Order: sequence, then C-alpha cells, then structure tokens
Amino acid sequence: MHRPMPSFLSFSRFALRAFAVCLLLSALRSPASAASLVLWNADASPDHAKAWAERASEIDRWTVDSLGPDSPPVRRALADGRLVRALLHPQDGMDLALLGKTMGADWVLQPGKDALLIAVKSLQSAVLPLSEDPAADRAALKETVAAMALVEPRVGQLEALAARGLARGGVETALELLFQAQALEPNRVATQALLVEAYRIKGDYKEASRFLKMAMKLHPDDPRLIRAAGTLELAQGRPREALERFTKAAKEGATPALFRSIGEAYLALGRSRQAEEAFRLAVGEPGVAAHLARLLARRNQWNEAGEFAARALEDSPADWEMRFLLSRSLSADQRYAQAVRDRARVLSAAAEADPSSRPVSFSLLQAAIRDQLADTINAIRQLQLRGVDDPLLYTAAQESVIAADRLRMAVQGRPDWMADRATGKQRILALTLWSQGAYDLVKALETKNREGLNDPGEILHDALRQLDTAQGARSQVSTRP
Repeated sequence: MHRPMPSFLSFSRFALRAFAVCLLLSALRSPASAASLVLWNADASPDHAKAWAERASEIDRWTVDSLGPDSPPVRRALADGRLVRALLHPQDGMDLALLGKTMGADWVLQPGKDALLIAVKSLQSAVLPLSEDPAADRAALKETVAAMALVEPRVGQLEALAARGLARGGVETALELLFQAQALEPNRVATQALLVEAYRIKGDYKEASRFLKMAMKLHPDDPRLIRAAGTLELAQGRPREALERFTKAAKEGATPALFRSIGEAYLALGRSRQAEEAFRLAVGEPGVAAHLARLLARRNQWNEAGEFAARALEDSPADWEMRFLLSRSLSADQRYAQAVRDRARVLSAAAEADPSSRPVSFSLLQAAIRDQLADTINAIRQLQLRGVDDPLLYTAAQESVIAADRLRMAVQGRPDWMADRATGKQRILALTLWSQGAYDLVKALETKNREGLNDPGEILHDALRQLDTAQGARSQVSTRP
C-alpha cells in the first residue's frame, strides 16, 4: 500500500478531470512538457511494472526509464555517492521524490495496482488506479500530469523534503532543495537552520559557520539557529559550549529535536545518566532509539535495550550494531537458541553485504562471532540441564553452519581480518571449528543423543579459544547457567 507524501498536495483522479481537460493539449504540446519519467520497479510485481511501462511509454514527448536497484544508472549513482542506499526501497512519497531528484527525473512512478506518481519539481503526488482499460489509464495519467505540472512547490514542502534527505544521508540533494527554498524566501529561518545542518553533516564547518553568521545577524535569538549553532559546536568537539547553546534554546521552548541534541552533548561529556534522561524526552527523533539501546545495554538493562534496538531497526534496518545488540538482549534473557538463530542470520547477511555499502566493522564482527560461540555453548548446556528437546536449537545450528561457512569465505578478502598472517590463520581456524561444531550439533540433535552433545560443545570451546588468542584476549569461556 502506497503512502503519499505527508502534507504534500494529493490529487484525485476524478477531481482532476474537469480541471485538467481544458489544459491538457497546451500543457502536453508545449516544449516545456518534454519530460523524463522514472518507473521505479524495486518493489513492484512484474505484471504491474509492465502494465505501467506500456501506458507511460505511449505518452508523447516523454522519456521513460524503468529502473531498479540493479540497473546500471542506479549502480553508477550509488558508486559516485549521488544516491544513498536508504532510497532504494522508498518508504513513502517523500523518499520517492528524493529518488527522482537524485536520478534527474521530472516524474517518478511506483507501479502497483494503485500506482504512486510524484512530480519531482512541484512535489505533488497522486495515486492512479490500474484498470483493465489501458487507454483510460493513459488518459488519466495525462490529465494528472497536466494538472500537477501547473503547481509550484511551497517552501515548507522543500524544507520537509530536504530534512528527509538529510535523515537519509543525501546531503547534496538536500542542499539543492534548500537553495531552491531560499530563492523563494531568502530570509526564512527554518531554511537557514537546515542549511547550517546540511553543511555540518557534509563536514564543511567553514560554510556552515558562514551561513550561521548571516542568519544570526537577522535572527539572533531564534532557538532554531541557536540549536544549529550548538550542533556545530558539538561536531567540532566542543560539547560544553554546545550544551550552553542548547540550554539557551530550551528557554524558548524545548522540542524533541532539542532534547536529542542535549542528550548528545551530555553523551559527549560522559554524563550518561543525564544523556538518558534527555533522550527519553526525544523518543521518536532519528537516532534516539539507538542511543538509548546502547546506554541501557551498558547497564545490563537488556529487556529495555532490546526494545529500543528493535525500534531503531524500524528506521535503519541495516544497522549492524542494533541487529547484534538485539541478539544480545535475547541471550541476556537466557533465550540462547533464539539468539543463536537470529545472530546467525545477521552474520550471514554481513558476509554477503555489498562491500561498497556500509560493511560491519571488524570489532563488531569479532564480538558477534564470540557471542555466537558462547551462546551456542550455553544453549547446549541449557539443553543438557533441562533434558527437553528444543526444535529452535536445531534450526539455530543449521543457520550457524551456513553463517560460519559464508564468513570464512568472506573475511579472507578483508585486510582488517587478515592483516597479520598468523592471527589471520587463527581466525580462519576459529571459523572452521565453529562450522564443524555447529554441524556436529545438528547431527547430535537429529539422533537425540544427549551424550553426543559433548563433542560439538568441545569443538565450539576450541573455536572460542582460537578466536580469543587471535584477538590477544585469553579469557576463558563466559557461560551462563
């Protein structure tokens, strides 16, 4: 089900018809009507994609490109940094508009039984139902386009889309939108604050400071600019000065976004309790759930840490740290088999992740593999003590074999893993032993031989020792009763 852009104008097929008919011929025959349309097929069925491609391609003066995540132009845009991976599977019309703008399209259509059409320039959206009459659908598409093309974007829409772009990591696209907004209303505070934020995220602190100074001359007491000044201070390693700015801005009225900034300043100062208090007042803001998950995990409050990790993953499904933290919350609750199964799936995904995307860090991967070995040992111990079969452990062991084998192949090409030949060999040996131990566990569970569980347990202990030795940590296995 498509979700159109929040607060953006939405057009109805039937409401448009009377208005658009009188404008259709002039709008489509004028030179300005020549336009490019991207059919974004990432999550569309082949039948819907084909149907809408046929309908759109027969409109005069349109260039239609059917694209998806694996299309060459998309791969090039990813490689040169113009396109961010978060937009490959748009969550709503705003994401689709950002995708279209990044790809240089005038229009974007997401095929479906109810297709979502976005006018990239005017930031309008319309839902177009697919019927069995191609000619009627084509006429409706033409009428919708004619009407939407006459609408100019509002500054607030441009700001909202720019803010979404910054949240998704698309700084350059956000800057384009903000300069478009600034041209419409040069002294608008919200636009100026977002420009400071965009250049801060880009790492261009000099330009961010320049825009901030110009804006502060006109609006010295505006809390949005004071907060922007604080975030700039924080980015440059001055958390005390940042906190002073945030405190001043809060006197004019604290918002969830401001509480998030206050929490980040406290975090940088090492004041975790105050940081947690501030973050709890900013729940729902980008990144806050992940902050709370980390803080609570450090205090071993795993139930709540797991809840916030799950919330963080709703916004950032590819956050490796949160995915592994969620597994740790399961093992802390002694749900070892479930933790082993879920973590094995994450480790498999990490092994097959595109190297050009954000790969899992060496330290995080090392810790996750160690947790996996320890939790499997604990799951075996738990089964032996309880004497009750756990079908989930069987699945978890199978998933572990797959994860270990995939990782063994993947990490041999990673310099951070194989930097030192001797320790690199030990790490590969640890993965080999993990695979063998998990495979033997599968066989032992199939035969329901309780005594047969000892051998895979010993192999997994050996894998853990090899991993710890390679890491320089000769700690003994930490198991939970």
